[in-house]
Amino acid sequence: SNAFRSDLASLDDNRWDGWNSSYSLNGNAFLDETNNAFESVDLNNNNGSTDINHGQNVKQKRLLTTNFEHLFQSFGGTLHNELGALTLYTLLQSSPIFAASLAARSDLDMLVIPLLRTIYFSSSINQHIAGRTTAASAKTTPSGEKIVNSSSSVAVSENPFRSQSQLYVIMILLLIFSQDTSFGPDSFRRSNISVVIWYKERNLKNISLGSLIVLSLLRCISFNLNRMQDPFLLSNCCAVLLNLSPHIVNIHSYAAMRLASVLVSSMKRYTVLVMKNGGRPAEEGDVSSILGMYAETCRILLQVVKHGIRRRVVEKNLHLVYALVYHQRDFSTVLKAKKSPFRPPDTEKITAMIKKADG
Repeated sequence: SNAFRSDLASLDDNRWDGWNSSYSLNGNAFLDETNNAFESVDLNNNNGSTDINHGQNVKQKRLLTTNFEHLFQSFGGTLHNELGALTLYTLLQSSPIFAASLAARSDLDMLVIPLLRTIYFSSSINQHIAGRTTAASAKTTPSGEKIVNSSSSVAVSENPFRSQSQLYVIMILLLIFSQDTSFGPDSFRRSNISVVIWYKERNLKNISLGSLIVLSLLRCISFNLNRMQDPFLLSNCCAVLLNLSPHIVNIHSYAAMRLASVLVSSMKRYTVLVMKNGGRPAEEGDVSSILGMYAETCRILLQVVKHGIRRRVVEKNLHLVYALVYHQRDFSTVLKAKKSPFRPPDTEKITAMIKKADG
């Protein structure tokens, strides 16, 4: 077995146990070799055994402890690089206690925003990240509402395009976060970002974390389909979107427009590819070809849109309804195309909503 992972499996929080909670966080303290942020505690008595469980002798055990709050804050400033992302992934996979403490937090946006920023720049045409990176900071309004501001900057050296392996780790981290039952609702209802200074296509203000995740994933999907054509990256992007889709409420106007736009453009492209393939659509779940990748993209985005216009939440997603009405001509053209691969059960709820909203 891996001794390193075995030690991490015993990692515990020392904030309330009185072992050593005096570590100060100065920059990236947990990545500083001179800072002994982790403490190893021997649970032994002087005879080399631990006398617990009513006198039963227990084998010697070492317990690794650290301040989870400081660790969390440190990750907020280091997840933009591959080392920080890999370290967080390793801890989540190796330490059940740390993973549970992370799942219980209501401010996971502090970790998610640096990940989204890396995805954003990794999906740019020039594939270059320069200057400074952004870490999130939070403040509370007099009414008690929490505002996440992503304008505080952390200096980093200029770096080229993030490696493909780093994108994999980032997508897996987002997938892990999205699988938590409270993450989806909180990302759309509680976490509000006052300004996103690194998003250049649109001046984004007062956008929910969920809407920002949707925007970043749509950008990554489009870039992947047009340039990288990586099945693994596409599958993970789609999985995160699908996990978040039942919780989409009050989606930002720009995120809603981008969702409808990417859906229609993907449907157009998939229809053309099906025609070139002799009218034969891709098999469901097969993303080994560009035909299959567009088919999977259309299938997932259709499900996301249908979740967003359910009767229970449609009044809270009027921006999405407007975006669908705006693109209704292109949407109808795709459905009426010769040898269209889209069946009525896949689209009838959307077409019905468009007719109702436009009528």
